[in-house]
Amino acid sequence: MVDWHHAPLHRLTESGMYCVTGATYEKRLLFNTRRRLDLLHDAFFDFATRFGWLPQAWSFFPNHYHFIAASPEAADSLSAFLSQLHSMTARELNHMDGMERRRVWYQFWDTHLTNERSYLARLHYVHENPVHHR
Repeated sequence: MVDWHHAPLHRLTESGMYCVTGATYEKRLLFNTRRRLDLLHDAFFDFATRFGWLPQAWSFFPNHYHFIAASPEAADSLSAFLSQLHSMTARELNHMDGMERRRVWYQFWDTHLTNERSYLARLHYVHENPVHHR
């Protein structure tokens, strides 16, 4: 397997702490209102709970998000978690805009944080971004 930025490999074989970034297709500013950011925020926490992921830090933006979370025992559930998050939020946004077939999400990138220094650096990065809060 070869890593490629536009089609990242997801090596989700070990439980632990993960840093994840998701991006909208063509970096479109689709979550550009409070209502839309609330949709993403609320759906994120709903699906994190459903899949047993424990968020530690998060940032939501009009065209991407970051989060750090502790995985459940089966870290490979991240793909299903994000697939459902992306599907549900895309359907809702497309319904709001009357654009039922528009592509909303592009990809997600994940990093398994295996040492404290890496974890703290990414935690700082996510916290230093303007975080969407209610």
